[in-house]
Amino acid sequence: MSDQSNSLSKELETLFKKTTEANRVFISEGTKFVKELNFSKKDGEEMFSKQTDLMKEAFNLFMKLNIQHATNLVDLGIALSRKFNDPGGTGTPEEPVTNEPAFVLQVSGQPGATANTVFLLDSDKKENIICNFKQTDYTMQDDASGRYAFETIFTPQSFEILPGQSQKVEITVKIPAETKQGLYKTNILVQGFEHTYFSLFLTVTPKKTAATKTKRKK
Repeated sequence: MSDQSNSLSKELETLFKKTTEANRVFISEGTKFVKELNFSKKDGEEMFSKQTDLMKEAFNLFMKLNIQHATNLVDLGIALSRKFNDPGGTGTPEEPVTNEPAFVLQVSGQPGATANTVFLLDSDKKENIICNFKQTDYTMQDDASGRYAFETIFTPQSFEILPGQSQKVEITVKIPAETKQGLYKTNILVQGFEHTYFSLFLTVTPKKTAATKTKRKK
């Protein structure tokens, strides 16, 4: 591991320790505060008798804050772990969690040629989203054991989409000349919409030969 990675690791370790300790203090002090109110003979009783609803609401909000804080810590840990494994963000994503793709695209082309398609990405978010594309390797549907890294170009590759708007995206797949004919599939994840994905099916058709062209001319 490089010196830079070691330094980052130490900083993250310090961050986790501080946030965990802060969260422990929040919970401890909140519990102590409630106990003091419960055991007070006068001030606490008067406060609860006059402002019971207010105190309950404050305590509930306090607990929700701590729960959210703990959840954020877990999310942060998962995100950073993935970054360590793929620091440049260039690797292929894991298979999406959802069982079905949001939509399916179909393209076809011959070995040595390119296949093209276009789709619209709609945003139902309430805030601006920065989007990037990541995809799995292609798998041949007749032989899922094989994986193929066909060059796939998204235009644009990165963009910002506003709430309620759509973004047109062009996809170009470069099919290597030695590719066998058949049906190939890749799953594509749009960063910014991590809980959904779409599938692209590529049909590689037989390459036209000189003999085929001659028959057609006749």
